[in-house]
Amino acid sequence: MTSEERRREILRILESSDEPITGAELARKFCVTRQIIVKDIALIKAEGVQVLSTAKGYFVQKKMELFKRRTITVCHSADAITDELQIIVDLGGRVLDTQVNHPFYGRLGEVLNIKSRKDIGLFLNKLHETGCEPLLYLTKGVHMHTIEAEDEKSLDEICHALDAAGYLLLE
Repeated sequence: MTSEERRREILRILESSDEPITGAELARKFCVTRQIIVKDIALIKAEGVQVLSTAKGYFVQKKMELFKRRTITVCHSADAITDELQIIVDLGGRVLDTQVNHPFYGRLGEVLNIKSRKDIGLFLNKLHETGCEPLLYLTKGVHMHTIEAEDEKSLDEICHALDAAGYLLLE
């Protein structure tokens, strides 16, 4: 298999998967090193394909014309992360990312792709295992999420529930 054929096959695998695929999984499948996969992903991205790298692996950002998106600004302590994320997913939303506007470093963020309580648990376990602090520590609890839902009514419902919980900051 040539490197070009491998990249085409990697792209096919990522496009057909609903879950992220780790670099290690791809490396095993193609009997190459993970570093080769990292280079392949970089070349695929250079061709304009929206491959996202997350803590859970790689995935292709699919066209979600059927879903509506909104960027919201919230503020809460680290103790409220679970509650905030559960409000969003329990009302049919997906948390695509988290971002902060740091006064020195500018905008910092990470792709989350949280769509279920299971994903929330995985995210929180990863934070705990790595000993990393959530981004909200950098900005005294203020942060943003891009959220997605089937329709504007669902997004409105999510925002109303976050507001009722005291998390939503109106801009």
